[in-house]
Amino acid sequence: KLDPVRDVEIVNLELALKDLETITKRMSAAKRNALTGDKSAKVEYEILENVREKLNRGIHISELDLPEVEERVLRPLNLLTAKPVLYLANVDEFALYKNPYAQQLRQFAANHKAAFLQFCGRTQAEIAELDPENQKLFLEELGLDELGFQKVVRAGYQLLDLITFFTANENECHAWTVAKGTNVQKAAGKIHSDFKEGFIRAEVMKFADLEKYGSEHELRERGLFTTHGRDYLVEDGDIIFYRFRT
Repeated sequence: KLDPVRDVEIVNLELALKDLETITKRMSAAKRNALTGDKSAKVEYEILENVREKLNRGIHISELDLPEVEERVLRPLNLLTAKPVLYLANVDEFALYKNPYAQQLRQFAANHKAAFLQFCGRTQAEIAELDPENQKLFLEELGLDELGFQKVVRAGYQLLDLITFFTANENECHAWTVAKGTNVQKAAGKIHSDFKEGFIRAEVMKFADLEKYGSEHELRERGLFTTHGRDYLVEDGDIIFYRFRT
């Protein structure tokens, strides 16, 4: 019998059991250290005990709003149920928005603080084979604004708190991925260590502004081409020109 929620629950149980095994082992070590008078080990043990109790109740770590001190304890364990989750429902094109199984999975995801997307893989594969102009027309007919795989990538970036910035010259353009909240000097290290170590300043324009006004010259005229120091936090869609000393 088709039951995607049941299938997800089976997988989630396996993940939780593995995490319980990891936590129990770590608790044994923390308990031994606590008996020697190690106060931090005692705190660690109590945190792990609390998380283990939640897992035994079927609550995944990704569903918990943990304080920073608890996140620091859990982070080195790389627990499976602490990772963000995105559920994808591949449905029939004739029931794209009325599929009861997808609706059940959507509700399950919402109840467990997970992301959810649904699409028709067969239709998406057919659209992907079209040229860009016909792709756009086909998507408009279906009431869609982008391909399914693009939605998946976007959702994944949001879940992982990732953003994209661009560098470009007359001949080429590159996209770079960094964590949200990365400053512009640290982001320069993604391109080359020389950019980071010799950083002087960054000149920044927004992709959306360039798309709207059409040229770097026009953005400069409108004051939309800005200069920043090393503490500037890179934003999604930034086009960055680095000035650095060699």
